[in-house]
Amino acid sequence: MVESGDTLADIAAAYGLGWRDIADYNGLSDAEASNLQVGQELVIPPAAAQPAEEPEPAEEERAEPPG
Repeated sequence: MVESGDTLADIAAAYGLGWRDIADYNGLSDAEASNLQVGQELVIPPAAAQPAEEPEPAEEERAEPPG
């Protein structure tokens, strides 16, 4: 559901998509895609139904002394 301040580009990026992917899937014109309404429901294409996860920070490798 669209919240205050959301843009289609922001929503799409959270799912690893382009804004056009979501616009096309929801049948939105360019004008509609750039003028989302708070509370508007958007359907995310099934291939990207889960938000993209932030990569985990790399664990530091610890060298153990030989012996």
